[in-house]
Amino acid sequence: MPAAVLFHSGHYVGVRYEQPSRGSSLVAGILLLVVGAPSGYCQTAAAQPQKALVIPLDVRDEQVLLQGADVAVTIEKVWEVVGALGLFRRADGMLWLFSAGGLYRFDGYDVGLFLEPLTKPEARIANWFICAAEDEHNTLWLGSQYGFRRFDDVTGSFEAFLHDTASPTTISHNFILTLCADRKGHVWVGTPHGLNRFDIASRQFTRFYHDSTRQNSLVCDTITHVVTGGDGVVWVGTRQGLSRYDPSTGVFANYTEISPLPFRLPARGVRRLCICKDGVLYIATDAGCRCSISAVV
Repeated sequence: MPAAVLFHSGHYVGVRYEQPSRGSSLVAGILLLVVGAPSGYCQTAAAQPQKALVIPLDVRDEQVLLQGADVAVTIEKVWEVVGALGLFRRADGMLWLFSAGGLYRFDGYDVGLFLEPLTKPEARIANWFICAAEDEHNTLWLGSQYGFRRFDDVTGSFEAFLHDTASPTTISHNFILTLCADRKGHVWVGTPHGLNRFDIASRQFTRFYHDSTRQNSLVCDTITHVVTGGDGVVWVGTRQGLSRYDPSTGVFANYTEISPLPFRLPARGVRRLCICKDGVLYIATDAGCRCSISAVV
């Protein structure tokens, strides 16, 4: 089944569709996520199939235009979520959305909302989910404003992992900014105060910090994004540059705006990282994108 994701005015618009049979029109299901709407609000959109190149949809004084070539479209649902922060499609095809108001699951028909119990004192910030990752065993891991969490698909509940000042094998900070699962049984967790490697089997964390006395330490403790390559190398974006961690040596190599070519960044601050299938690492910085670093070197 073909699929597409469109973006408009900061909103996520997910489109699923099937090829029409001869003489019939194309039927599409529209999933629209609007930032700032009431949490969990869902409605049926009143839109009739029509043969047109542009189908307008008015939502809260915003007009979303869905373009297609000689198709008729039926809009099934409009799903509005407060504080939508990102979409995540799991291996089973389920579409998940993490937001400032909880974790949502869309199975193609219904929307489910998962929350930490609101009776907990930390519920408001614990349910503010920022990032997500799925490991090789299809377990969903989440980062929130208050803790690193494992989602239980059977019970719909969360297992929390929090910082403990008395234990160095706990996470370095409770505010989670980025997650990435590798193929060796780890989840890499970035925080405002250090990088963490979570061992799924032992449930323990190894912390990595910047050390001004060591040239080959993490370049900065404020982690913005982390990704792993097929070779196991971990790439870490920070507010002060890019770090490359080689698990086989335990050494970081760092790149900033003053590094020698070809590893010089356009700016010190790294915002996002992406490794493509050809092994090229794309780096979004405060002053543009750099895309000439191989992720397999």
